[in-house]
Amino acid sequence: MDLYNMLAVLAWFLYVRVSLSMRVREGDDILPLVALLEGAVAKGMTQGDVCTMLVEHSKDLKDEQSIFRFITQVFALGSDSVGKLHPVAVLRCMAVYLKMPLNIIDSDTNETLLFPAVLDHQPKSVQYLLASGVPGNFRNSDGENAAELALIFCPECLIDLLTGGVNPNDEFQESCSKATILQDECQAGWNLVHFAAQAGAATSLKNLKQYGADFNAKDHLGLTPVLVAIRRGRLQVLSELGRLGASFFSVHNQRGWTPAHYACRYLDDSIGLVKFLATIQEFGGSLNGTNHDNQTPAHICASARMNYLGRSNPDALSYLHEMAIESFQVRDSNNRTPEEVAESEKGNVAEIFFYKIKVNQYARQAAKANERKHIFQKKSEEAIKCKELEEQVKTIFDCSGDGIKVPRGVMLMKESQGDCGKSRCAARCPNAAACPECQDCEAQQTQCADGYDDASQGCSRCQAGYGRRREDPFQCKACGEIPWLSWVTYVVKPLGIYLVSLWTAHKKRDRTASLLKIWMAFGIVMASISPSIKSSDTFAKIHTSLVQSVEAGEGAASLATQMTGASFDCLLDNPHASMTAWLGLSFAPPLVLWLLTMIYVVGRSMSAGSGMVSALTKDALKVTIVSTNCFLPDMVAALVRFVPCIHFQVFDQSKQYLQFNVETQCSQVVGMRLAAVFAAILLGTVLGPVYWVAVIMKSKQWEDREEVLGFLISHYRDKVRWWEATVLIRKCALAVAVTLFSASYAPMLYLSSILLIVGLGLACHSYVLPYDDSFLNRLEFGTLMASFIAVFCTFLLQLEMVSWAVDDTVTIPAGVILVLVGTVPSLGLMVLYFMEIRSFGLQRLTSLADQVKSAVARDDPD
Repeated sequence: MDLYNMLAVLAWFLYVRVSLSMRVREGDDILPLVALLEGAVAKGMTQGDVCTMLVEHSKDLKDEQSIFRFITQVFALGSDSVGKLHPVAVLRCMAVYLKMPLNIIDSDTNETLLFPAVLDHQPKSVQYLLASGVPGNFRNSDGENAAELALIFCPECLIDLLTGGVNPNDEFQESCSKATILQDECQAGWNLVHFAAQAGAATSLKNLKQYGADFNAKDHLGLTPVLVAIRRGRLQVLSELGRLGASFFSVHNQRGWTPAHYACRYLDDSIGLVKFLATIQEFGGSLNGTNHDNQTPAHICASARMNYLGRSNPDALSYLHEMAIESFQVRDSNNRTPEEVAESEKGNVAEIFFYKIKVNQYARQAAKANERKHIFQKKSEEAIKCKELEEQVKTIFDCSGDGIKVPRGVMLMKESQGDCGKSRCAARCPNAAACPECQDCEAQQTQCADGYDDASQGCSRCQAGYGRRREDPFQCKACGEIPWLSWVTYVVKPLGIYLVSLWTAHKKRDRTASLLKIWMAFGIVMASISPSIKSSDTFAKIHTSLVQSVEAGEGAASLATQMTGASFDCLLDNPHASMTAWLGLSFAPPLVLWLLTMIYVVGRSMSAGSGMVSALTKDALKVTIVSTNCFLPDMVAALVRFVPCIHFQVFDQSKQYLQFNVETQCSQVVGMRLAAVFAAILLGTVLGPVYWVAVIMKSKQWEDREEVLGFLISHYRDKVRWWEATVLIRKCALAVAVTLFSASYAPMLYLSSILLIVGLGLACHSYVLPYDDSFLNRLEFGTLMASFIAVFCTFLLQLEMVSWAVDDTVTIPAGVILVLVGTVPSLGLMVLYFMEIRSFGLQRLTSLADQVKSAVARDDPD
């Protein structure tokens, strides 16, 4: 349509030019003057020479009509280029020197000189004429003014005309026929913006906007410039109208059509209808509005009859279906949807479009059905898999999202892990902290926390560079960068405990021995609960200084027990060290120390003579009792490590594994476990309490009983001299409980057993009060009470992970109390012990001084 309008404008211009030429030919009286003028310009005469020539032949310009025709011909021949005729110079010569009027009107067309100046694109001549008083808003016999022509032929002249008094909102009255009204081609009541929209004069719109033109003005039929631009197919003008603020949203003509209706009515896909619709939508126009017949633009685009060009528009329908799909469900006044409109017209190509829409809808419905079926099938499969996993570990998995969300404390194993016999199976992690929660664990390379081996079932093994704790095989700790330091600790700690115990067992140091025994008993309790404290969530929340206080208290308590220390895995540089190796490392210190001491005792006895056999026997008894007091709990625990079993899935007798060697099934080593149980019972009863009680009972007849067994029976009342055997039983029971019930794997059983043992010890002590020293009775009662409170507080910390009712309001105070009862007693016992040693040293020095004074007095005769 742009080509059509261009041809129409060109035809109009040719018509005007031919009309002007005919007027000149009819005026034979000016032909000689025109010819002279052309000759003078051709010879290169100056503007002054031209003016002189005009003055000499001014008699040829007889009246206003001949002047008008002559100037019109000057405009047609004139140019501002060098070597050409300058119309402004001619106008100035005629007005100034010839005194001829320029404000003249052609009697045939009722036009001023502005009209031919605009038609021949003479902007400087227009400026001169306006300055000379020629009215810019003068209308010719057709009702046009020069500004209307300037929109097409001289856009540069428009600003001068608007400045010269032309009102851009003046309406142009034109007669309209019935045919032009029906085709929306009538120009009744147009302003300059309407004409610019019709002519495609996009560059003139900004000038009109600057001078106050109404871009939403309606003509006598209700057409706005937006509708005119659409009717004439002026896409560039339509975009410019939108940018300059013309309304696209509420524009309706007398039939109630919106710009989108107009586009579907007068344009088609071959002219770029989709671009027009996109522009309308861009500037706020509606694509689903209805006209007076309740038709949407989709109704118009779907109909070939309602389109001015006699074609429906499938491409436009596709765009409307994408951007305003709801309009395809609207029914017009004849109760038809756009699809039914297309079906009512035979041979309408829009039917193919709607057929494709149906096919696509059916395809989408089928695809959605398949997708729903696939999703349902996938969810069903995931639900079945989740159910299988939940049955294996008795916990809930989240399968609602993509992949399986594995909860904390559970590991989703690969086919190469474990022997569950399924393509996918889950395992409970003995240490929940080793298996953090993860989403879509199957897609992850690692599931275990740092320090734990992903290749092990349930993250139950340690990585290289880490070792299992002695008291809890499912807690891994870093070995450190200097291996020999671990060996130093391994050697020095038992040696120190043993030497201090031997030194304390000397005669007259009975209170020192009692303090050491109380300290060792308290240290075993704190070492027993240490893994549970460190694995609790509250421990991580406590301030760093409090954490350091807890560790300091535990460190002071652990100095008196062999149950804690460097990891045996780190000592052997093997995160999977065998239980046999652990057993050897547990028995080596006490056996070696006992053997070396016995060699020393025998050697000393042999050097003293044969009469010392009885003394040798008693020294051997003392050494053996001291050794068992220091190391028996750890030795019993080392044997018990062969006994406990764990399971990674729902309890199955055939799928239990050794707690300290999770790659060995318990059913494969039944004999070894029974032997370990027998050895532990034999060692923990015969060599320990039974042996002690027998020795204490037999020693009643010894004259040197206090010298030999003073450290064992000192400060106990006569009726309960055997009470230390019960203390040993309590320490062994704690060691067995810690070993049987891992703090990570069975925290409640672990803490319940410790609480029971400590509680029974506290009750028995409170009932018997075995010491004949009230201070020692109160001291041991206090340490037992502190132990009981520490175990109970640790129990509360573990409850936080299994009960929602236990929160920070319970665990934080419990943590603070735990700090106090774990730190104060252990440090207090340490201070009392060393104060007792210092006091004994001062007493000994005083005794030596008295002996020296007595000797000196005997030697002095005076």
